[in-house]
Amino acid sequence: MHGSRRLLDLFQEIARLYPSYLAGRTTNKNDPAHSLIVSEVPNVLQNLSSGRSLLKFEGSAGRGNMTSAPWMAGYHTDIPTSATDGLYVVYLLSLSMKRLVLEIGLGATQFEKRFGTGQKMLAKVEEGASLVRKASDYILPKVLSPSTLQRISSSPVQLLDGMRSPKHEAYERCSIYSLSYDLAATTDPVSFENDYKEILSLLRDGRKSFGA
Repeated sequence: MHGSRRLLDLFQEIARLYPSYLAGRTTNKNDPAHSLIVSEVPNVLQNLSSGRSLLKFEGSAGRGNMTSAPWMAGYHTDIPTSATDGLYVVYLLSLSMKRLVLEIGLGATQFEKRFGTGQKMLAKVEEGASLVRKASDYILPKVLSPSTLQRISSSPVQLLDGMRSPKHEAYERCSIYSLSYDLAATTDPVSFENDYKEILSLLRDGRKSFGA
């Protein structure tokens, strides 16, 4: 049991455990990493969240076949219908497990259904993220602290680390706003959790601008 362990600790443990879990190629609910991804991190995110009655949380390492790196997301029920469509707050681990990204992003699956896979779909994802960003940039100074405002990025995130994963290449382009962390160098669990609360507030307070 992890008890009251902090969110940062759980992500650092996932990064440590996931490579051996991934070697099994298929999801296994008895693996320690599986519980962290699908249960423990979503539960901690829920406990950290205000307005939680309007939020849903989930984590995934894939369905059957494993994904190259897991994600854990929270989405506002006023905005999307699932974590694959619409808009959500999501934590994404890079393929090397060295970097963690917290982003407000678009669901890639909605673009795959319409445009298939490949460069056309990636361009449409990036175009969609840009349009949402242009409609919502004005709200950032109203919601984010000055320090977070300095660190937040509106560029595509970096997840591939020189490796190949079409799914994660799409995730890179889905980002509207993001914060990135070097997991080995990130040591302040309180600031880490405060970042999450601010990004969640940005999603909540800006959801009309985001198209909800």
